[in-house]
Amino acid sequence: MKALRLEQELAKLTETPAGEDKPHLAFEMRKSDQEKGISFYNLMVPMGNIAFHRADFLRILAEQLDPEITTSHFFKRLTSYSLPSASSPSSPLILNFKDGTTATCDVLIGSDGIHSATRHTLLELAAKDAEADGAEDGMKAAAVLRGMVEPVWSGSVAYRGVIPREKLEKLNPNHRAMHTAQNGRTVEERTKSELLEQYVGWEEEVQQLLQCIDKPSRWAINALKGIPIYSHDRVALMGDAAHAMTPHQGSGAGQAIEDAYILASILTHQLTTRETLPASLKVYEAVCLPHGNEVQWRSWQNGKLYEFADPRFANLDFSDGANSKCIRTCIYVTTIV
Repeated sequence: MKALRLEQELAKLTETPAGEDKPHLAFEMRKSDQEKGISFYNLMVPMGNIAFHRADFLRILAEQLDPEITTSHFFKRLTSYSLPSASSPSSPLILNFKDGTTATCDVLIGSDGIHSATRHTLLELAAKDAEADGAEDGMKAAAVLRGMVEPVWSGSVAYRGVIPREKLEKLNPNHRAMHTAQNGRTVEERTKSELLEQYVGWEEEVQQLLQCIDKPSRWAINALKGIPIYSHDRVALMGDAAHAMTPHQGSGAGQAIEDAYILASILTHQLTTRETLPASLKVYEAVCLPHGNEVQWRSWQNGKLYEFADPRFANLDFSDGANSKCIRTCIYVTTIV
C-alpha cells in the first residue's frame, strides 16, 4: 500500500498497529463444536489482520485515478471480446458489454471475478490456437484449457449473515467477535432453524452469533482449478479471474493487488509497446502464475487442515462431546461495527 501511495488514505479507515515488524494476531483458530471451545493456534504476522470494507477500498482506489488522463466507466459488464484479424494484428480489440454497447482497446486486463467473461473468451481462443494444426498434443491441450473455464465446487459451504453490533453486544459485551477488525445455485436463502441445526452442541459464543442472524444464506464455496495460462495475445487475467480461491487463507484480495502491482510495473516499462504487449503479458504470466496458483492451492489445503477435513485426521477421536457432523463446517460472519 505504501508503494501505491495509498497508506495515508487507508489508515483513515482502520486502526493500524505501531511497529511494522512486530507480530500481531491475524487469525485465531478455535475448535468450537463442543460445549467449551478450545483455541488451538494463533497466527501471528507483522501488522496483524488489517481489514477494510470493500466499498471503502474501491472508493479510495477510484479517487486516485487522474481524470485528466483516465476515463472511467463504472457499472459495465463485459460479455466477450474479439481479437483483430490475422491480416491486421495491431488493430484494436473489440469489447462487447451486456448493455449492448461496444468499445475498443489496445490491451485488455480481465479482473472480472470468479465467473470472468474475459477468462471464458481467453481460454476458448487459446484452445482454438492449440488445436489449429490438428496434432494430438494440441487437441489434449485444448481440452485441458476448456475444462478450466468454469469454477468448481471446493467441497465446502458457508452460512453467512450480517449481524448488528448492538444486537450481539446485548447478548455478550465481551464476545470475541466484537474485537475482530473486519467489516447448484451458488447462494441460497436458508431458514434460521436450519442454521441452528448445523451447530447443535457448539460453544456458547457460537450460539450467540447465530442467534443474531435473522436471514441466513448458504454459499457454495467455489474455486478455479489452477489454470495453465494467465495471458493470450494482448489480453491478461488477474485476481479471481485468474486464480479464484477458497477463503481459508484470507489471501484472495491481497493476491489480486499483487497481480495488479506487478502488471502495472510491466505495462509502464519503457520496453512495453503495442507491438511487444503479448510478450510483456507473458512476462507477467511467468512471474505471477506460479505464485498465484501456489497460493490458491495452499488456501484449499489450509481449509482442509483447520476444518479437520484432511485425511490425516481420519483417526482422530472427536467423541468428547463434539458434533462430528459439523466438524467440517466453518462460520463466516460479518459484524457491523
